[in-house]
Amino acid sequence: LRKVRNLGTPLGEYVLGGVYPGVRIDPRSPLLIDTGTKERLIAENPGAAAIITPFLSEEELGRYLSPAATRHLVVVLDKTEAKKYPAVVRHLLREKGATGDVQRHRRRGGGEPTTSGAGRWYAFPDTGISHDMFAKPKIIFPEIAGEAGFTLDMAGHYCPDTCRIISTSSLYLLGILNSRLTWFFIRQTLPQVRGDCRKLSGPQFENIPVFVPDFEDPDDTGRHDALEALVQQMLTLQERSARTNDSGDVQRYRLQIAELDRRIDAIVYDLYGLTPDEIRIVEDASARDATSG
Repeated sequence: LRKVRNLGTPLGEYVLGGVYPGVRIDPRSPLLIDTGTKERLIAENPGAAAIITPFLSEEELGRYLSPAATRHLVVVLDKTEAKKYPAVVRHLLREKGATGDVQRHRRRGGGEPTTSGAGRWYAFPDTGISHDMFAKPKIIFPEIAGEAGFTLDMAGHYCPDTCRIISTSSLYLLGILNSRLTWFFIRQTLPQVRGDCRKLSGPQFENIPVFVPDFEDPDDTGRHDALEALVQQMLTLQERSARTNDSGDVQRYRLQIAELDRRIDAIVYDLYGLTPDEIRIVEDASARDATSG
């Protein structure tokens, strides 16, 4: 552990503090809608597509899997003119079931609904981070996890505060985070929660050491590029595996994924300079975790 820590830069520093929580929102909020409701609202008011975004749950996240949301979030920012989206306003008012708000809305001739007091109850929840941060490519993962489950989101998904995001699309970092060595480090240094899970947030998580390549060193550059290439292959294979129902294809993809994992782990071990004996310690611990899990 000391060797790994000494050879790496803390994750929080590596991403310039760019580790953030998702949106704190009640799962019953009228701002969360299913796909059928989304399609209906856009059919009634095509412009509404601009303020309806895919919203993931932690259950919809998987290691190297392309996120696929089954719900959507209505995102109304302070600068948004809600009157441009009458179908959405009507839906929100109906779902909220706030009679007083509906009456005030009607008395004002159908303008923007408000609650008593300042602000709009349907406004985008305050997350402390920019709305644009969710729209950008990012690494996304569950906050509480029993195994590595980091993936890349290129489609601008939002997520609840039971998930975390890292504001980078680095395939290199994704490979390190999903490696056996990093999960070994996490299990050894982060406290247990909910049985045998770990909480992937806070100072301890952000202290995970990330090896920073020296791009003037051909060996470092080669390992960096090789790792990124393997992770890209992994993302492609995982997507193909998730889409097939053919048992033969599933088995073939599983074997290919296992081989890619082995090659990714080998590069990560090399980055941190692990000896064969040290690698054996990590591999044995990983095998025990798999058996107990």
